[in-house]
Amino acid sequence: MKKLKLVGLISIVMIFLIAKGNAQISASKIDKMVYEEMVRQEIPGLAVGVYQAGRINYTKGYGHKDINRTKPITNTTPMRWASISKPITAASALMLQEFGKININDKVDKHYKHWLSKVGSREVGDKSRKATITIRHLLQHRSGINHYTRGVADKANQYSNKSRSTYKTDWDKFNANSSVNIFREANLDFKPGDDYLYTTFGYNLLGAVVDKKQGSYTSFVDYNIKRKLGMTNLRVSNGSFKGFQKKTDGIINEKTDSSKEWVLPGGGWQSDVRDLLKFAKGIMSDNILRTTSQLWGSDKNQIYQGLESTGSGYDLRVWHGGSHSNLRTLMYVMPNRNIAVVVMIPAEYASTWNIVRRIVDKMGVNRNFSDSPKDTCTDNMGSSKKKFIGVWRKTNKKVIIRRGYTKSNFNKEWNFLKRQGYQVFDIEAYKHSNGNTVWDGVFKKAGSGYAMWRNYDYNGFKTKWDEMNSKGYRLYDLETYVDGGKRKWAGLFKKGSGKYAMWRNLSTTNFKTKITSMSSKGMKLIDVEVYSSRGQLKWSGVWVSGNGEFVKWGNTWGNFNKLIKTREKQGYKLTDTERYLENGSSKWVGIWEKTTQLQKRSEGKNYCNFMSDRHSIYSEEGYELIDLDVYN
Repeated sequence: MKKLKLVGLISIVMIFLIAKGNAQISASKIDKMVYEEMVRQEIPGLAVGVYQAGRINYTKGYGHKDINRTKPITNTTPMRWASISKPITAASALMLQEFGKININDKVDKHYKHWLSKVGSREVGDKSRKATITIRHLLQHRSGINHYTRGVADKANQYSNKSRSTYKTDWDKFNANSSVNIFREANLDFKPGDDYLYTTFGYNLLGAVVDKKQGSYTSFVDYNIKRKLGMTNLRVSNGSFKGFQKKTDGIINEKTDSSKEWVLPGGGWQSDVRDLLKFAKGIMSDNILRTTSQLWGSDKNQIYQGLESTGSGYDLRVWHGGSHSNLRTLMYVMPNRNIAVVVMIPAEYASTWNIVRRIVDKMGVNRNFSDSPKDTCTDNMGSSKKKFIGVWRKTNKKVIIRRGYTKSNFNKEWNFLKRQGYQVFDIEAYKHSNGNTVWDGVFKKAGSGYAMWRNYDYNGFKTKWDEMNSKGYRLYDLETYVDGGKRKWAGLFKKGSGKYAMWRNLSTTNFKTKITSMSSKGMKLIDVEVYSSRGQLKWSGVWVSGNGEFVKWGNTWGNFNKLIKTREKQGYKLTDTERYLENGSSKWVGIWEKTTQLQKRSEGKNYCNFMSDRHSIYSEEGYELIDLDVYN
């Protein structure tokens, strides 16, 4: 009797601890975190699903799936699973073992003869080692089969680089033999069982085994997984799919990827986020296999057989991610906590993991995540010939950077960021390599009382300036550029008071005179714009109440750099820089103010060096980017 009471007490304590560990999360909290990540990572759109038994079962789409933001993402928007397709194939193979139709220790050739069949009149390459590959080897990525063209044995890429165009579709949207033919002649990278090499091709072969045993791999999945879990939109991804890349200078571009039917078992399924969450829940509830933990092994012997895993007991985590050239996906499950989170993002540069970690952290699972802007040059990104200049101040405030937006799309991003509590503090307009005018902006958290106006001619901007002035707004960033062959003007305004002036299109001599004149009236220059018109330099500036600024122009970069160092020793720090061309040579003008704030600067760097070696480091040290310039 006492023993029964003790067992009961232990059970009650365990239930209490589990309840305490699983913190409550709401739809509004999920939305807030997702929007914060869209800002942090510059994600146009994504879909998220969150499940916590007895508490929440939530799926939602955010943002848009096109660069012009006309096509919203919802929880019914189809997206590719990419490599999360592998757990489907693994589950199918393990299901066949439960049905008594195969044993995962069987050789592949026992069930799928095409693997070792002759190629014309000759034997398939590396036949003796390929003959030893088992189904377990395929499940565990220990077969030695290369991953796309990343194998080391086939150095000449004679076979592993065969074009996917050789793939021929079949009646059920997967041609097993045609898929396997793409890689089956390539030599293995090692003796099966001796090493680990993640391989989509290995899972294509695993899918071919299922296909041969059941007559149709896709039909087997449809009946035993899709139907069983109520997944209404799971299907073969055999059409094109649009997503996003950042190939150069941190600028978002649309990228269309072709059919993935040729790698269906390893990376070619798609559905909406609701179906992906249903699959994750099916893994937790043993609705797919009698013992779903076969997919990752026991707590003491965690071996990949479809899902990766770490931890044990209450802290057991299993997952699988996916990536294509324009997509990132992640399925994350904690079986013993009844928690599942799935993320689908049509952007190759996105971090699905940071989103998942933020969400599960709010669910009582302590996970580290970043809340700093993801302003770095990623592995798949390059730099153009453009050069970047930056000035940072020690303010402990973080900024986010947006680059290369069209006028319309920049306006949409500006409005989105405003809704998340951000304002733009620096804008730049310039010609893209395609000849179109594009926009950069530096944003940071700020309250209301800001405005942006763009694309005005000379007189139109003066009218807008007068209007904003009458409403108590002050111009703090002036921008001039050429769009469609015509000079245009733009500006950033904020609520303010005091002395205030703008002068434009002055000659060099008149601009110098104007600086002296305004200084005598107790006004200082805070922004300068210069351009060439009919061979003559034209200067424009914004003044506010104050004194102590220092302006210097006409310097080569070497002299300008020396001047910066000299002025820093005298207690003056840069607030604005401007590059211009004079007689075909680059010249520089700068505005300094006396301040004790610490400052850093960087000049003449390409994008990747500027972002990864300067901006990201300075930001983590508490320095705010206050001025950004880009030039060729």
